[in-house]
Amino acid sequence: MYKTNTEAKAYVSSLLSLLEEVKTPAGLAVPYTAISLCADLAKDHSLLIGAQNMHSAEEGAFTGEIAADMLVDAGAEFVIIGHSERRKLFGESNADVAKKAQKALEKGLQVIVCVGEEEKHRKKGREAFLEAQLKESLQGVKKDFLASLCIAYEPVWAIGTGKSAKPDEVDQIHQFLRSILETMFTKTHAKKVAILYGGSVKKENIVSYMKKTNVQGALIGGASLKAHDFADMVQLH
Repeated sequence: MYKTNTEAKAYVSSLLSLLEEVKTPAGLAVPYTAISLCADLAKDHSLLIGAQNMHSAEEGAFTGEIAADMLVDAGAEFVIIGHSERRKLFGESNADVAKKAQKALEKGLQVIVCVGEEEKHRKKGREAFLEAQLKESLQGVKKDFLASLCIAYEPVWAIGTGKSAKPDEVDQIHQFLRSILETMFTKTHAKKVAILYGGSVKKENIVSYMKKTNVQGALIGGASLKAHDFADMVQLH
């Protein structure tokens, strides 16, 4: 929950100039109020503009919520579903995440589904927890949509804490998550899904993650709030 429209305009304008010669795919998940503005600014550039959440219903009496069609109409190209803050602070379940992901994919949005364990699961039962979370969060998602799906592994214990998982640890978890996708769909279809890492990713450590075979990108939080820092990370990627 950052950036007024005035601030967002200044940020995106600066970022676009910094990324002018950069070919690495990058996107910004902005507040609902800034989607249209940012999409207009980025329309002639490769920078994607997306949303941080959405509702699974087509429309209806859901005061304060946003539907997928509204995001598309505003210019969003992707949406983050099931971020750890949505799960923890707003009580979103795996079933909620699955309904949202399915609806977003049906509407033509690219989707980033977030999964990740708390410290207690890290110490005991991490793989079982992640397997259940991933399977339940993708319940009903059709294999035909997998090319538009990303999974973001964001260990809750590493978000905003200054702690970060070791690159080798992340690589192993990503490999495990892909093996689960292969059992859910097929090996061929699972290859279409990019798996990103998020959890205190910053300029100082992004390269160490991107070098790993099973890491296809990063979901960056607080470290993206300054245009120069974010641009540096995209270029380092």
